[in-house]
Amino acid sequence: MTEIKQIAGLASDRLLNIERHLECRYIQPGHLPGALTLVARRGEVAYVKAQGFMNRTNVDAAYRELRLDGSRDLTMEALVNQLAELPLEFSPGTAWNYSVSTDVLGYLVQLLADQPFDEYLRENIFDPLEMPGTGFGLGFSVKTDVAKSQTNGSVGEYGWGGLASTSFFVDPVEELVMIFMTQLIPSSTYPIR
Repeated sequence: MTEIKQIAGLASDRLLNIERHLECRYIQPGHLPGALTLVARRGEVAYVKAQGFMNRTNVDAAYRELRLDGSRDLTMEALVNQLAELPLEFSPGTAWNYSVSTDVLGYLVQLLADQPFDEYLRENIFDPLEMPGTGFGLGFSVKTDVAKSQTNGSVGEYGWGGLASTSFFVDPVEELVMIFMTQLIPSSTYPIR
């Protein structure tokens, strides 16, 4: 009998079912533009996969190849210097796309203010407005009855579902974390959460 490879106690061949399911049922038929899914257990990433919308254009592919898509390996200055070597995705004002533009703006604020971006925000925005924290709030779900929830999981599991069909949950009993990111409004269009 063949031994099934496991990552953090999860069968790797079963985790690949996530990819096949999303690809066949949602991405190929055009129901979702793409998705990013992450599953971790006991602090170890067992599965992560981006599907669909990646590398739409040559510029998008270049961003990803150079890891200019949110990697924490780069300082803001190094990010901006590498971006300066690439063409724009499209002419300013003609279209919109998720991007690292807010990172570039943060770098410019830091440069013009001659101080680190976080210090600038604290001194000029957060402290004057008496905002010690900037979290999204406590809009989490907490599972108190597994049978009533009609979903798998454990009592004490908590999570959140976003407007554009994004979702995550943490199951402390199973030591399991799942993050699912896509962009589809309304989130009730397909039963993907």
